[in-house]
Amino acid sequence: MSFAPTPIALTQSSVFEQALSPLGLEGQRETLRLNGQDVGHALVLSRKVPMLGRIRALVRGPVWSADLSAPARLEALHGLGGSLPHLIEADAPDPIFRGAGYRMVMSPGATGWLDIGAGDTARDMPRAHPKWRANLARARNAGFRTIAGPFGGTRGQWLLTQEAGLRKSRGYRSVANPISRALVAGAPDALCLISAETRGPTPETLAAMLFVRHGQSATYLIGATTDAGRAACAHHLLLAEAAERLSREDVRWIDLGQIDTEANPGLARFKLGTGAELHSLGGSWLCLPIVARARFTGKAGSPMVEPLKR
Repeated sequence: MSFAPTPIALTQSSVFEQALSPLGLEGQRETLRLNGQDVGHALVLSRKVPMLGRIRALVRGPVWSADLSAPARLEALHGLGGSLPHLIEADAPDPIFRGAGYRMVMSPGATGWLDIGAGDTARDMPRAHPKWRANLARARNAGFRTIAGPFGGTRGQWLLTQEAGLRKSRGYRSVANPISRALVAGAPDALCLISAETRGPTPETLAAMLFVRHGQSATYLIGATTDAGRAACAHHLLLAEAAERLSREDVRWIDLGQIDTEANPGLARFKLGTGAELHSLGGSWLCLPIVARARFTGKAGSPMVEPLKR
């Protein structure tokens, strides 16, 4: 009945628990039980929302440790912490949510899980598309150097500033920047910053990517590049270098984040070109009194996360 090891989302990890306070959230790790046996666990977030009181949310969970039928999962879910979360942002499609009294308020998206294998092979990106690997070879021949280490200092600030400027110019919102800052405060040792820069007496940063390790999984948080870095395919090199580094630290999978072929086809091609497996999420599900539901529907996202984007 047990599962083989599987990738786990950042928002269900112990590392994310350490970032909750800086994010203004509370959280409780709760056990799912069935017939007296532990069958999974979930990190349930909570926040006080004006006029509605305390709202509980489950983001990219639960994490099941046993292979259960849909009725069995539903029974275990009903016992979660004594009461169901008000909001579930499901990690995968599952019919049990409608049976538990939820209704979908946001359609499913998708993310990309990259299996990076062993350290000796991760750097070569063996699962990548030939064109992706050709761009990687181009980056390796460009002559710049890469630096990997803890998040912070001028390189860390460069990345946050560049990413914030990109969001402003393109008019999109993201929780990655505030989550990154919260992890700096709560779990700095879990962060890995890798950057590319020119050589010489006054090196110039061309690109940077930030990852967070959590168990056998890691998550790509934010990245930025200059025009020169983009032309040299710097992010191809940084991702390959990060895969090698993380795999040697017993990381097996990298969550590359949202893949949207319509809104951002270029980024989607980059992520899928790595050989990452497209993983369909399960959408956002709400279970609140009918008078309150209108406040939590539409493309804005969950009440747990939306305030972080402002």
